[in-house]
Amino acid sequence: MKYNDYYNHINFDSLEIDWTAFEKESQNAIFKVLRFEGDVVNDNDFIDWFSYQNVWYTANINDITDCPNIKKIVQTFEKVMQEKYLDNNKIIQSKLQPTFLLTKANEEIIKHNDLWESSIALNIRFYEDTSPITFTDIGDVFYKIGLLNVKHEHMVKASSKDRLVFRITPLNQDYQYVCECFDKAGLLIKS
Repeated sequence: MKYNDYYNHINFDSLEIDWTAFEKESQNAIFKVLRFEGDVVNDNDFIDWFSYQNVWYTANINDITDCPNIKKIVQTFEKVMQEKYLDNNKIIQSKLQPTFLLTKANEEIIKHNDLWESSIALNIRFYEDTSPITFTDIGDVFYKIGLLNVKHEHMVKASSKDRLVFRITPLNQDYQYVCECFDKAGLLIKS
Protein backbone atom coordinates (compact mmCIF):
# COMPACT_ATOMS: atom_id res chain seq x y z
CA MET A 1 0.00 0.00 0.00
CA LYS A 2 1.22 3.51 -0.80
CA TYR A 3 0.84 5.99 2.06
CA ASN A 4 0.57 9.76 1.88
CA ASP A 5 4.14 10.70 0.97
CA TYR A 6 4.20 13.89 3.07
CA TYR A 7 2.48 13.08 6.38
CA ASN A 8 0.24 10.71 8.29
CA HIS A 9 -1.43 11.21 11.63
CA ILE A 10 -0.56 8.87 14.49
CA ASN A 11 -2.87 7.75 17.30
CA PHE A 12 -1.02 7.41 20.61
CA ASP A 13 -4.17 7.49 22.80
CA SER A 14 -3.38 3.99 24.10
CA LEU A 15 -0.11 5.27 25.59
CA GLU A 16 -1.97 7.46 28.09
CA ILE A 17 0.67 10.18 27.95
CA ASP A 18 0.60 12.60 30.87
CA TRP A 19 0.90 15.80 28.81
CA THR A 20 1.67 18.04 31.79
CA ALA A 21 4.46 15.74 32.97
CA PHE A 22 5.69 15.34 29.39
CA GLU A 23 6.03 19.11 29.05
CA LYS A 24 7.96 19.16 32.36
CA GLU A 25 10.34 16.57 30.87
CA SER A 26 11.13 19.19 28.21
CA GLN A 27 11.85 21.78 30.91
CA ASN A 28 14.58 19.52 32.30
CA ALA A 29 16.25 19.29 28.89
CA ILE A 30 19.21 21.48 27.96
CA PHE A 31 18.36 23.51 24.85
CA LYS A 32 21.02 24.84 22.48
CA VAL A 33 20.74 26.91 19.32
CA LEU A 34 20.49 24.54 16.36
CA ARG A 35 23.44 24.95 14.00
CA PHE A 36 24.53 23.23 10.79
CA GLU A 37 27.93 23.43 9.13
CA GLY A 38 28.78 23.65 5.44
CA ASP A 39 30.04 20.06 5.34
CA VAL A 40 26.60 18.82 6.45
CA VAL A 41 24.32 20.93 4.24
CA ASN A 42 24.91 21.96 0.66
CA ASP A 43 22.53 24.98 0.50
CA ASN A 44 24.29 28.35 1.02
CA ASP A 45 21.11 30.23 2.02
CA PHE A 46 20.38 27.56 4.60
CA ILE A 47 23.95 27.63 5.93
CA ASP A 48 23.89 31.44 6.11
CA TRP A 49 20.58 31.42 8.00
CA PHE A 50 21.81 28.81 10.48
CA SER A 51 25.05 30.65 11.09
CA TYR A 52 23.23 33.60 12.66
CA GLN A 53 19.76 32.37 13.69
CA ASN A 54 18.79 32.50 17.37
CA VAL A 55 15.21 31.30 17.04
CA TRP A 56 15.39 27.50 16.70
CA TYR A 57 16.64 25.45 19.64
CA THR A 58 17.18 21.74 20.13
CA ALA A 59 17.60 19.47 23.14
CA ASN A 60 18.80 15.97 22.35
CA ILE A 61 17.60 13.25 24.68
CA ASN A 62 20.06 10.49 25.57
CA ASP A 63 19.10 9.25 29.03
CA ILE A 64 15.40 8.66 29.74
CA THR A 65 15.71 7.47 33.34
CA ASP A 66 13.60 10.41 34.59
CA CYS A 67 11.42 10.70 31.48
CA PRO A 68 8.52 8.21 31.76
CA ASN A 69 6.54 9.69 28.86
CA ILE A 70 9.51 9.69 26.50
CA LYS A 71 10.21 6.12 27.60
CA LYS A 72 6.64 5.07 26.69
CA ILE A 73 7.03 6.62 23.25
CA VAL A 74 10.45 5.06 22.59
CA GLN A 75 9.25 1.65 23.79
CA THR A 76 6.26 1.93 21.46
CA PHE A 77 8.66 2.82 18.65
CA GLU A 78 10.66 -0.33 19.50
CA LYS A 79 7.52 -2.50 19.25
CA VAL A 80 6.30 -0.87 16.06
CA MET A 81 9.65 -1.01 14.25
CA GLN A 82 10.76 -4.30 15.87
CA GLU A 83 14.11 -2.68 16.66
CA LYS A 84 16.04 -2.13 19.88
CA TYR A 85 16.47 1.58 20.64
CA LEU A 86 17.13 1.47 24.39
CA ASP A 87 20.02 0.10 26.39
CA ASN A 88 19.54 0.54 30.17
CA ASN A 89 17.46 3.73 29.75
CA LYS A 90 19.98 5.15 27.27
CA ILE A 91 19.01 5.85 23.66
CA ILE A 92 21.05 4.01 21.03
CA GLN A 93 21.99 7.23 19.19
CA SER A 94 23.11 5.49 15.99
CA LYS A 95 19.55 4.23 15.46
CA LEU A 96 17.18 6.80 16.96
CA GLN A 97 17.29 10.51 17.75
CA PRO A 98 14.69 11.83 20.21
CA THR A 99 14.81 15.61 20.42
CA PHE A 100 12.83 18.54 21.73
CA LEU A 101 12.63 21.41 19.23
CA LEU A 102 11.71 24.91 20.31
CA THR A 103 10.95 27.75 17.92
CA LYS A 104 10.77 31.18 19.52
CA ALA A 105 7.56 33.21 19.24
CA ASN A 106 7.13 35.46 16.20
CA GLU A 107 9.94 33.70 14.31
CA GLU A 108 9.86 31.32 11.36
CA ILE A 109 12.02 28.42 10.25
CA ILE A 110 13.09 28.91 6.64
CA LYS A 111 12.34 26.46 3.83
CA HIS A 112 14.61 23.45 3.94
CA ASN A 113 14.85 19.70 3.40
CA ASP A 114 16.18 17.43 6.13
CA LEU A 115 19.11 15.17 5.40
CA TRP A 116 18.23 11.69 4.08
CA GLU A 117 19.37 9.83 7.19
CA SER A 118 17.02 11.96 9.31
CA SER A 119 14.23 12.53 6.80
CA ILE A 120 11.50 10.82 8.84
CA ALA A 121 10.12 12.64 11.86
CA LEU A 122 7.53 11.53 14.34
CA ASN A 123 6.57 14.96 15.66
CA ILE A 124 4.41 15.64 18.71
CA ARG A 125 3.22 19.24 18.98
CA PHE A 126 2.57 20.41 22.52
CA TYR A 127 0.39 23.42 21.69
CA GLU A 128 -2.28 23.20 19.01
CA ASP A 129 -2.47 27.00 18.71
CA THR A 130 1.04 27.23 17.24
CA SER A 131 2.01 27.08 13.59
CA PRO A 132 1.69 23.87 11.60
CA ILE A 133 4.40 22.52 9.34
CA THR A 134 4.14 23.94 5.81
CA PHE A 135 5.26 21.77 2.90
CA THR A 136 6.15 23.83 -0.18
CA ASP A 137 4.21 21.46 -2.48
CA ILE A 138 1.02 20.94 -0.45
CA GLY A 139 0.74 23.77 2.10
CA ASP A 140 -0.05 23.70 5.81
CA VAL A 141 -0.38 20.42 7.70
CA PHE A 142 -1.95 20.55 11.15
CA TYR A 143 -1.33 17.62 13.48
CA LYS A 144 -1.05 16.72 17.15
CA ILE A 145 1.11 13.65 16.44
CA GLY A 146 2.36 13.33 12.88
CA LEU A 147 4.67 11.03 10.98
CA LEU A 148 6.34 13.45 8.58
CA ASN A 149 8.46 12.94 5.48
CA VAL A 150 10.75 15.91 5.94
CA LYS A 151 12.91 15.12 2.90
CA HIS A 152 10.27 17.29 1.15
CA GLU A 153 10.92 21.02 1.36
CA HIS A 154 9.12 22.50 4.34
CA MET A 155 9.12 25.41 6.76
CA VAL A 156 7.40 26.61 9.93
CA LYS A 157 5.61 29.96 9.91
CA ALA A 158 5.82 32.34 12.84
CA SER A 159 3.54 31.74 15.84
CA SER A 160 2.46 34.25 18.45
CA LYS A 161 3.98 32.02 21.15
CA ASP A 162 6.86 29.58 21.44
CA ARG A 163 6.34 26.34 19.48
CA LEU A 164 7.47 23.19 21.29
CA VAL A 165 7.72 19.85 19.48
CA PHE A 166 9.04 16.48 20.56
CA ARG A 167 10.59 14.71 17.58
CA ILE A 168 11.76 11.14 17.19
CA THR A 169 13.82 10.35 14.14
CA PRO A 170 14.51 6.74 13.19
CA LEU A 171 17.79 6.99 11.31
CA ASN A 172 18.32 5.66 7.79
CA GLN A 173 14.79 4.34 7.33
CA ASP A 174 12.41 4.49 4.37
CA TYR A 175 9.33 6.64 4.99
CA GLN A 176 6.88 4.24 3.34
CA TYR A 177 8.28 1.34 5.38
CA VAL A 178 7.88 3.27 8.65
CA CYS A 179 4.28 4.14 7.69
CA GLU A 180 3.62 0.47 6.99
CA CYS A 181 4.98 -0.52 10.42
CA PHE A 182 2.76 2.03 12.20
CA ASP A 183 -0.22 0.91 10.09
CA LYS A 184 0.35 -2.77 10.99
CA ALA A 185 0.52 -1.74 14.67
CA GLY A 186 -2.86 -0.01 14.33
CA LEU A 187 -1.43 3.41 15.19
CA LEU A 188 -1.52 5.10 11.76
CA ILE A 189 -4.50 7.27 10.88
CA LYS A 190 -4.44 7.36 7.08
CA SER A 191 -4.29 10.90 5.67
